[in-house]
Amino acid sequence: MRPALLAFTCACWALAACAGSTDPDFDPDPDLPTGHPLGANLTFVSVGHGPWGTAVSSRGDLYVTRPFTDSITRVAYADSVPTVIGSFRVGQRPDEIIFSADGRKAYSTNIDDANISVIDAVDGRETRVVGVPGEPLRIAADTGEATLYITLTNGNLLVVDESSGAVDTTLSIGATPNGIAIDRTRQRLWVSSANGTLTEINTASNTKGRVVTLGGSPQEVVLHPSNTSIYIANEDGWITVLDRESLARTDSIPMPGAFRMALTRDATQLWVSQSGLGQVHVVSVATGDPLFAIPTGGSPRHIAFSVGGARAFIANENGRLQMVR
Repeated sequence: MRPALLAFTCACWALAACAGSTDPDFDPDPDLPTGHPLGANLTFVSVGHGPWGTAVSSRGDLYVTRPFTDSITRVAYADSVPTVIGSFRVGQRPDEIIFSADGRKAYSTNIDDANISVIDAVDGRETRVVGVPGEPLRIAADTGEATLYITLTNGNLLVVDESSGAVDTTLSIGATPNGIAIDRTRQRLWVSSANGTLTEINTASNTKGRVVTLGGSPQEVVLHPSNTSIYIANEDGWITVLDRESLARTDSIPMPGAFRMALTRDATQLWVSQSGLGQVHVVSVATGDPLFAIPTGGSPRHIAFSVGGARAFIANENGRLQMVR
């Protein structure tokens, strides 16, 4: 494993009182597509109050959830240092944020309000809420966002009609469902559970399929876009790699405290947040070998990449959003 060579620069910016621009080309990716960050430069912007979730839309909007202030912050990143450009309120304790495929809508899971915020991602404001019977944690959507798949801390998975907010199906997964991923065909969904399992969901019939016993404390689930690999982070110290068709275990990568993961845009690297160790580890998809670690000086959580792939964004509970190039 080679050490990370990181140039640290810092910037702190006051939170703006209003949301960002309504320009449809709000913050286009400033870099040419490169596939993945080089990991040679780390800068940050102070957003405060325990940043947790982060996501980048297909339009280039960068959002960060702040659970302690019941709000979401918008960040611009065209310059060498990210800049806070606004924030807006959602429900209590927002956890995860995802965008629609066209980037014009977003959804946040609000744990303590038992609802989902539906967000106008162009204007940067909550437009309505979808109530759920429990504390929502993770969320995924089908093609066109007609259906939302929402995990609850009580161990259930909800299938929700996006337009009406009606719960079509409730499936019991087990203990807290910590990870969720839907395949590109939108025909199968995968949910990890704190009871040490991974459950396959048939999204055509909304029924449970195969269940794989993994052991430990499974967290994030990531699907490779072009092969059949499923990656499951396990906080007990490893990443399990399964074949999506046979569900046979093809690899087990040692990774202490693996929490959240994200594939780079070119799908050649897997970035893994090790919250307890205060770092993000980069793993080669081709070999499964750890490449280098990025020290964050805090507790890294969710990870997202810019549209072109040259920048990574790490939500850090120490009050910062960190950008790696």
